[in-house]
Amino acid sequence: MKIGFLALFYLAIISISFAQLNESDTMRLQMRYRVGGNWQEGNFEIFTLRATADLSTVINNYDWVFKTQNNYLYQEVFKRRVDEDFFSRNYLYYKPMNRLYGFIIGFVSTNFRRKIDVRYSGGAGFTWQIIRTPKHTLKFANGLLYEESYFAGNEYNIPFYNGSIFIPVWRSSHWLIGRHEIFDKKLIFNYYCFLQPAFDRADNYRYQIEASLDMPLLKGLNINISYIYTHENVIISGLRNFDQFFTYGISYQFRKK
Repeated sequence: MKIGFLALFYLAIISISFAQLNESDTMRLQMRYRVGGNWQEGNFEIFTLRATADLSTVINNYDWVFKTQNNYLYQEVFKRRVDEDFFSRNYLYYKPMNRLYGFIIGFVSTNFRRKIDVRYSGGAGFTWQIIRTPKHTLKFANGLLYEESYFAGNEYNIPFYNGSIFIPVWRSSHWLIGRHEIFDKKLIFNYYCFLQPAFDRADNYRYQIEASLDMPLLKGLNINISYIYTHENVIISGLRNFDQFFTYGISYQFRKK
């Protein structure tokens, strides 16, 4: 549990300089920070911390925009660690104010529960802005990714991969991203979904669904409810290939022209 409190302290510090954000916004700087979780002791003991810290900033008069999204999860049950995951998504967009624009991406992640020591991926693609209004945004993106995963084991649910802790793969990646203001900004609905099949094998794929609802309290400060569902089809033997999380807490967003 001490690790969780240290992580909360660390993320509270970086929230000053970091902020899901729209890279096509006219704001030169956007930051968003969310934290939530629960703590219970007694007959049943559990501690959970989930935090995100995101940033989007303009480079060279809107020709380029850099965006980073960082997620951290820590969980203990009866003081035994069951989760400690980190996921950093980093994007460099070219002319994102256009209806169609390109991007370069780089991801780094770990997943204690799925026994993924570290995963690196990078690639490029394009985004199509289907809907672009002040209150509603809907985007579809396509990309090509190269990925390297290092596992804490070498026996998998699909025997083809047995014998190696290292799995490299090329993937196509497809994203659907949306943001909608409802009831005169009393509710803000965000979602981020992706599907990533491998080119070499049909049984090597993953997908994820993220959805959140913000209810504004004060300027920039919101009550936040979020849901995440992840599915990974190639996993270490004995594990389940899906996880889902429902959390609530507060979020803060800063925007500067």
